[in-house]
Amino acid sequence: MFCNTTRSAPDFNEQIEEVMKFFDGKVTEHDSLVGISGGSRAVDDGKTTKLTITPKITGIVTDAGKKYEIMFYSHLINSEDKDKVGISELSITTDDRAECIVGKYIR
Repeated sequence: MFCNTTRSAPDFNEQIEEVMKFFDGKVTEHDSLVGISGGSRAVDDGKTTKLTITPKITGIVTDAGKKYEIMFYSHLINSEDKDKVGISELSITTDDRAECIVGKYIR
């Protein structure tokens, strides 16, 4: 799920623990994937060499009565650096705009 670059961060496991504590309850409902709020594509001689996406899921409600949205940045293709393929940053935001992030945005 996460790219090798993000997983190799010295505090990656601690970041995962923090986001698990931040997200309160089990999901009872959510909207469909809102769509791709960003992304990019690079093509070289007709071949896609880099493809990034930024999906967002809104309307997440838990059995603890909390509301969230989740957005992540991901390289689907990166011919120059395979360690960047996967999710580089995942952010979870509450309806009162509190946020918890795992990883960091990688260009």
